[in-house]
Amino acid sequence: MNMIFMLTLRNLLSNKKRTLLTLLTILLSISMITAILCGGWSLVDFLKEKEKVYGGDYDYYMEDLTWEQVQELYSQNNVGEVSLLRFAGNSFYGEKSNSTMLSVGEIDENFTQRFSLNQYLLAGRFPQDENEIVISESFLKKNNMNTEIGDTISLTLGSRIWDEYNAQLSGLTNYRGEEESFVPTKEKAYVVVGILSDVNDSKIAANYNAFAGVDKTASDFAAYVKAKNLSNSIYTEAEEVAAAVDSHVAKFHSELLVYHGITGGKGAAKLIALVVMVVCLLMAASASMISNALSISLQERIKQMGMLSSIGATKGQKRLSVYLEAFLLGVVSIPFGLVVGILLSALLLSVVKAAFGETFTFGIVELSLKVNGLILLVSGLSGIASLYFGSRKPVKQAAKITVIEAIRQSNNAVSRKKFRDGKIVSLVFGIYGSLAAKNIKRNPKRFRAITGSIFLSVVIALSLYSFSDFMLYQTSLDMKEDGSCYTDVISMIQYKDIPVAIGALSDENITADVSYSFQRYMTAEFSQEQINPDMQGYFINGTKAEVYVVGLDEEHFVSFCDENGFSLDVTNFNHGILLNQTMGYYNSAQNRVIAGSPFLIEPGTEIIPLGASEDALPIIVEEIVSEENANIQSMFVRDRAVLIVPLSYFNLLIDDNAYVEMRIQTAQHKEAMECLADRGFPQTVDIAAATNNSRQVYTIAKLVICLFSILMTVIISLNVCNTISNTIHLRRSEFAVLRSVGMTAKGLKCTLLLEAVLYGVKALVLALPVSFLIHCAIYYFISSGMTPFAFYMNGGIYALAVMAVGAMVCIAMLFAVRSVSKVEIVEELKLSNM
Repeated sequence: MNMIFMLTLRNLLSNKKRTLLTLLTILLSISMITAILCGGWSLVDFLKEKEKVYGGDYDYYMEDLTWEQVQELYSQNNVGEVSLLRFAGNSFYGEKSNSTMLSVGEIDENFTQRFSLNQYLLAGRFPQDENEIVISESFLKKNNMNTEIGDTISLTLGSRIWDEYNAQLSGLTNYRGEEESFVPTKEKAYVVVGILSDVNDSKIAANYNAFAGVDKTASDFAAYVKAKNLSNSIYTEAEEVAAAVDSHVAKFHSELLVYHGITGGKGAAKLIALVVMVVCLLMAASASMISNALSISLQERIKQMGMLSSIGATKGQKRLSVYLEAFLLGVVSIPFGLVVGILLSALLLSVVKAAFGETFTFGIVELSLKVNGLILLVSGLSGIASLYFGSRKPVKQAAKITVIEAIRQSNNAVSRKKFRDGKIVSLVFGIYGSLAAKNIKRNPKRFRAITGSIFLSVVIALSLYSFSDFMLYQTSLDMKEDGSCYTDVISMIQYKDIPVAIGALSDENITADVSYSFQRYMTAEFSQEQINPDMQGYFINGTKAEVYVVGLDEEHFVSFCDENGFSLDVTNFNHGILLNQTMGYYNSAQNRVIAGSPFLIEPGTEIIPLGASEDALPIIVEEIVSEENANIQSMFVRDRAVLIVPLSYFNLLIDDNAYVEMRIQTAQHKEAMECLADRGFPQTVDIAAATNNSRQVYTIAKLVICLFSILMTVIISLNVCNTISNTIHLRRSEFAVLRSVGMTAKGLKCTLLLEAVLYGVKALVLALPVSFLIHCAIYYFISSGMTPFAFYMNGGIYALAVMAVGAMVCIAMLFAVRSVSKVEIVEELKLSNM
């Protein structure tokens, strides 16, 4: 045992270059797995903590509970903490409006903690009994109230009733003016014990701008339950708890439960399976490279194994020698790999935070490195497993080595038919090409190891790039070339409320360009001569087609025409502009997205919408856009032809209660959205924020993918370098023979470089088509599942992959050639005959 250990250790120390390359291969494999798991865990932890701050730290909640039911709830099985919230009522300060409306919620101490309300406290403390209250600072300022901590205020609490539906209203964002009435219920005096900032970043608490202590004599409590022990049975347990207190579960906090691996279906299992699959793939790649490295080591030690056999070493002792080599490599590389992986995660997260701080900072929560013991265990075990499975093949080979085989090196014998190749290469490059091609056939196992490694590197890198590039392209469809959005905020509002919405933006000093439009999908019939045969799939029943008709307010219709060089008179309300360029599955085969013009018509053509009223006039197409124009098309849908007309065309369809789409362009998009939401327009979407967030997330994904690809490339490059280096070393006697018959050092280098090029070419012949097929598959899934777009391919990245492979194999070969460039002919021939 001791002799085997010393021989193995001495062999590693005597082959420092190969040992170092093998250590780096294992170290980078472990560090890559660690970095991916550690970075992913940190991101999940951030999302989990963000959900706790935004949505609250609870598992499920029940509504309409009495105080007695709440007390009974505490005693139920697996109920840890209960956070209480009750809507106490509304109160108005002066004239009724959103800015004068106070929405009072009653909360207990657990609610304050579980919903992270302490971060909003500007001064004082939270209430401890029903006669104490904290109030929003913005409410006090808007209403010029000089209220301070310790003052007593008297409020008339009551209910808001939506008269049309006789429904009770609550919250700050939906005051309906004349459509609602206020019903006072009681007078209540409170002592102000604290001042709050606006609670905008809390999903539930944002509906209130004042909080009082819990009134234990009241009812209608909402109880947010945090379980003692969280497991997959939480759904069943919650229903049992609810039944025990004669209530029902209103909702589970599924957004938070999923981060604990708990879902109502199989989502968590699929996610875990995906993570396991990724780790297994990395382990398989790592094991393959480790196996190759140990096989190389074994080939160098064949004579040593033969000597061990000659002095009576058993098969078990020879196997032990290989296992010991793997063990010694693992003892050094695995701990360092874990450390390097953690450092890589920390570096990546630091870059992400520096570049996208707003996206990964939410209140008191920010993205930071989280190191979990389980991750280190999984990464370490993956390294051990890779070493074990990687050493199994070399172990079997070592056990079979006999004394005679070791002396004669007969394990490298090849059949003659494997030399019958390389005619084309020899015709082009002469004797050097012939020697290079035949040597590849002499060593099929090494050839497969090298080309397989290159193939894996290229396919993984190009596939991951394609995915991230397509996802980033999706976000750019609604953005200008400078990265800004064509529309920052969209709000669906009633036609009569347009002046109110514009006035609200003006009151808040928000600089914005506001346009509004009314849209309808309308069907019209076309003659066969007006149909583009290449876009036949766009038409229904052969001749009918759907057109997206947009009525743009007169001011912006005129500016739209001026900006794009169209000459239309806005008084001709039935004259319009046709965007005769659409994108979708409209070709005859119906199997790919194409962009084209569905209509073959000239200016002056009349389009008559089917089903229109008798008083409706046909739309006369005055201008036609029949080519790709991002500045125009990004404002509208892309999967239909668009007719743009003055809004007055829709006079028969629009009344004061009709909903129109208000589009806002402003640098203050966040303030604009909050302003409209506070004024009672809840159907408002911050397009700029959503688009920027998506773009940042996909940019981060692309960054991670690039890092992953670089690490994979480095690992595989080391493996290629190790394999080629060993190949060159074992062929020293062959090079001595070539030199003895007159081949120069330059000719030898030329032969080896041609051999390296053949490795790369044969790997690329397989890798590039496979990468292209995966590229097409990724395009199909993204385009069919999201916004359709025309197929494209970045030829530059494929060219970069070819150059990277060429550089990889040539550098690896040149690195190895240095060891034989000054080979001593006589000395090597003597050694080969020993």
